[in-house]
Amino acid sequence: MDLGRFRKYPHQDLIRIVADYLLREKKISGAAYTAFSSPKAIPPFVGVDDRRHYDANVQAYRESTRLTASSQKRLAILQENLSQEKSRTFNPKLKRYDEKVVAYRNGALSLGDYLEFQESSPTNSPSAS
Repeated sequence: MDLGRFRKYPHQDLIRIVADYLLREKKISGAAYTAFSSPKAIPPFVGVDDRRHYDANVQAYRESTRLTASSQKRLAILQENLSQEKSRTFNPKLKRYDEKVVAYRNGALSLGDYLEFQESSPTNSPSAS
């Protein structure tokens, strides 16, 4: 991949800002980010995809998108069933603990808050009573 035009662009700060954004949004890989933003010369940037494998991956992705809606519905039903089962079987302490774990896993609780919660738990275990 020839990145010469980007590497020679006079406003490298703008290239870096765009590369930062694209990486943060998961639109480019770490290797592509480095190729765009490294202040030092880098070795040639060569892809290794072979056309047959690339086309097979594209086809697999296209086929999988047809299953997305039904899979999401099925997952929602399973999650609701799990939630109901937890409500029936968990004691109050375990339920509170599980709510924090689920909130962290869903991105509703920051790592810092999650660690703080873990640290403040009696013996850092939901089974301690």
